Amino acid sequence: MVRYLVAVSLGCAATAQQIPSSLENMQKLIESSKPLASALLKIKVRDDLRTAVQLSIPETPAGEALRIGAKRVNPEHVLWRRHFEASELRPWVDIVEFETSDAAAEAFKDARQQHSGLLGHGLFLFLTSGAAATRNAACAVVQRERWLFSVCSAVPFAIDFDRNSPAERREIANLIDLTSRTLESVVRQAVDPKAQPIYRPRHPLPMMCECSAPVSPGCGARYARVLFS
Repeated sequence: MVRYLVAVSLGCAATAQQIPSSLENMQKLIESSKPLASALLKIKVRDDLRTAVQLSIPETPAGEALRIGAKRVNPEHVLWRRHFEASELRPWVDIVEFETSDAAAEAFKDARQQHSGLLGHGLFLFLTSGAAATRNAACAVVQRERWLFSVCSAVPFAIDFDRNSPAERREIANLIDLTSRTLESVVRQAVDPKAQPIYRPRHPLPMMCECSAPVSPGCGARYARVLFS
């Protein structure tokens, strides 16, 4: 049996001497979560996925709606769904199998919302933007064929780019780490252990940035492109 290893750099924890900017937080989310999200897209998932994933946070009844970031999605044509939820939604996880890949893709499309982060083919790594103070989160969402994986950590205040206080930006950085660690746990248990190993890229991933309007100076004028989604 080929062993696999998920190796990802979560970056240095923010300290009182080094307060992350909003741009650095967004980059942190992308660089820590993209290799893991890519693994779910490229490596075969387990045949027993429905029962294989056992997280350290409690599993609770899923309910009808699926919350992804600040948005409530009503998925259709669902075969099964598992929902894990820690205290204060830090974090919460949904794993869903749909009847068809098209149904999964439709739910993934419905999850689009105002954000700063990376939206790509089958992956959506983002911080909410413009949401009510009680609906903010750091999220990693992956759609692989007929499966949808959503890992989010609730942020207990409005994410407002560099208008957030230094303490709030440090907390956002910590919640990004929590999202990435939880995503790694999901990936380790979801992919087929007989599949090709996941390896750490030799070179740092390029930073790609998307920011919802309005774009603040802290979003990085050189990197940001405005989204109206």
